[in-house]
Amino acid sequence: ILYVDGVDREVKTVYDANNLRSYARIYGPAATLNDAGYGIDSVDDEAAAALLAKQSYDLVVWSTGETSIDTDVLSKAQRDVLTKLRADGVPVIISGAELGYAIHASRYCDDTTYLATTFDAVYVDDTSDSNTIRTNGLLNAETLDYGTCIEYGGIASARTSDTACIEYPDYYNAAEGASVLLTYHNGHGA
Repeated sequence: ILYVDGVDREVKTVYDANNLRSYARIYGPAATLNDAGYGIDSVDDEAAAALLAKQSYDLVVWSTGETSIDTDVLSKAQRDVLTKLRADGVPVIISGAELGYAIHASRYCDDTTYLATTFDAVYVDDTSDSNTIRTNGLLNAETLDYGTCIEYGGIASARTSDTACIEYPDYYNAAEGASVLLTYHNGHGA
């Protein structure tokens, strides 16, 4: 398994105990927990294309965190690598609170249909108004709660040290012929 750390933007206040820069410490144990014999490598997004040109993986997990329009959430080279992985049949899990928003609103991305053509996901809006995902039987738990924000004096912060405070998670619909597998508690596609 390859974990790609594409977190180029950290949103942190003095009240946050989280946003420790690398989420490999969370993704790694979770990815290998139920699959004995799988190992996990980690690479930053700038070096991912070169590594993937030399080595193959059974699964690629690419995380962009809260990277948004102020940085290049997915460069053209990175989008090309992800498109090739998908075309080659390599399972790819891509996540990011601002991924859809950044691709649609950014001066860095020239293809607003990228998520639909590569991942069968259609960006709908910048905020799902939820941090709870219904797993619809895909995971061992019925729901997955991530980064629930609490406020201290009007400043949002995560409720636990193992999660990030995600204030504006994007939501999606499925592209034609695809299905939404995970939904937020309010029914929006996760």
